[in-house]
Amino acid sequence: MKQVKKEINEFLVETFNDILKIEESTLKKSPYSNVTMKEFHLLETVYRRGKNNGDNTAGAIAKELRVTPGTLTTAVKLLEKKGYLKRLKDAKDKRSVHIVVTKLGEKANVDHQKFHNDMVEDVISVLSEDESKAFLKGLKTLGDFFEQQDKKINKIN
Repeated sequence: MKQVKKEINEFLVETFNDILKIEESTLKKSPYSNVTMKEFHLLETVYRRGKNNGDNTAGAIAKELRVTPGTLTTAVKLLEKKGYLKRLKDAKDKRSVHIVVTKLGEKANVDHQKFHNDMVEDVISVLSEDESKAFLKGLKTLGDFFEQQDKKINKIN
């Protein structure tokens, strides 16, 4: 079991780093090379919230991304200048700002999602249905671990 734990640890560390590197390389060679990975994560968050009719106020997005409102404002301004996001004042509450993706931001997200879809398709294509279910169970367990760690960290901070 000790060897299995070691191999799982090495796999997780290498895979996490590989995903980040490959994603960044793919992004640099795309029409969206003027967007950093951090900016893309912001863009994805705004896009997802918009598609799911979620709260797209600056405050809610900053809270989800765990950044200060000032940090979010700076990032949004950059993506706004690049044409990916726009800010809209709330009609009822002028203090509230909604952040939405533009057509370019939507296209960037759809194109980027293809990277993720291709990754999942390649993995699932070599697994049986039972193996896919077991793999998903393992990934959910990993996700639960990170969620618990996140809760611990955010209680302290």
